[in-house]
Amino acid sequence: MPVDSYLNGLKGKWLTLYRLGPVKGWEGAKTDGTGFKDVELGRGYWLYLNQSGTLVP
Repeated sequence: MPVDSYLNGLKGKWLTLYRLGPVKGWEGAKTDGTGFKDVELGRGYWLYLNQSGTLVP
């Protein structure tokens, strides 16, 4: 699923989404569209918000 679609409910509240990959290590996706493009099942993520919000999976 595209990062923007998954985090649509947090629009304007999230700054960076990080994931740990087996080869590249930590990768980031940012609100400007840089970084990885898709959220994948079975992977772990860290989400950095600039204000309170609720992520609905």
